[in-house]
Amino acid sequence: MASLSKYRVILSGNIMPEYDRREVVQGLANLFNSRTSTMENLLKGNSVSLKKQYDKDQAEIICKNIRNVGAQCSIEEIYETEITTESTADETSASDEEPRQSNKNPQSIKEKLQILLIRFVKSNTDYYRQQFSKFGNPLKPAFKITWHWPAFFYFFFWALYRKMWRWAIIHALGGVGLMLWVSPGFVYLVWVFIWPLLANYLYFRVAATAVNQVMEDPQAEQHYLDKGGVSKRAVWGGILIAMVSVMLVSHYATTRFLAEYGEQIKDVLPGSGTQIRGDGSILKDVADKSRLARTSLILSSLATSFKILLLTDNARHTQSTQTQPVISIFIERLNAGGINDGWGSEIRIEEQVDRYVLISAGPDQIFKTDDDVLQPIIIP
Repeated sequence: MASLSKYRVILSGNIMPEYDRREVVQGLANLFNSRTSTMENLLKGNSVSLKKQYDKDQAEIICKNIRNVGAQCSIEEIYETEITTESTADETSASDEEPRQSNKNPQSIKEKLQILLIRFVKSNTDYYRQQFSKFGNPLKPAFKITWHWPAFFYFFFWALYRKMWRWAIIHALGGVGLMLWVSPGFVYLVWVFIWPLLANYLYFRVAATAVNQVMEDPQAEQHYLDKGGVSKRAVWGGILIAMVSVMLVSHYATTRFLAEYGEQIKDVLPGSGTQIRGDGSILKDVADKSRLARTSLILSSLATSFKILLLTDNARHTQSTQTQPVISIFIERLNAGGINDGWGSEIRIEEQVDRYVLISAGPDQIFKTDDDVLQPIIIP
């Protein structure tokens, strides 16, 4: 019989640079339809050849698929005078596992896409393999709702970690916008819960886009796959952005608050000069007296909060009957104790004819004496 040229596929027993060993083992297990423990034996540094012999084109395709999951391999030409249906096994041959094949390719397009998706993810591959399988073919993904806990607690940082720049920006800007311009309620609740429900699908779409680009331009495969993986630097950058954003939002909120209420509460702000002593003198020169300064600041803060409760009608600034229960609760809880002045005594509040008065017992810790510190709150 005429001599025929055949080729064998040889695994070197090593993985390619910059690949994770666990991911390579899992990739080989998927490729060979085998157990990971069996594939571990193929990566112990010893050359192992697949038992089956192939035409050159088939051998090159199989070897390329093996390299795609991160294992080193090569092909070797052999010559036979007769082709039989029996396979010869020796000590260095692989197990009976062979790559799954379709009629046209040793590996189906679907399997190729799945391997590329995992190579794109790079870390926590077991979790994302399970989640991605719910969305079907990357070429035509089917939307399904899943749940992602990290995205529930910190979607912005998770999106940065996974290099999902666009979604991180959308989440950040949308969240800030809702906090500033929409009152907390159903809309904000929907905003909080929609991200963990969509996170896995959004990440799948990002990965699928890169994989489809690889299929269209195989020469740029590594370029597209490098868009995946994770980025710890992006997370640190996100933390810095979050800190700056908090400061900017706080400044904006303070400015907006003062523009709306500043004129009505200026008489209770620190340094307004309206705090008095028990003997009727105006409180002053507190900066160099730490306990007195602390007491003055506590009284001003309580007075500001209390007066905001009174200013429920922003147009006319008249006391609303609807706020009276809230004010009563405020007075009841404050007089029940729990907030102390600089000397450790409880602060009280009294209702008078045309005003409320917050009272600290002062240094002697006895009420109704000359060293008491009082903060009047005029009813608007």
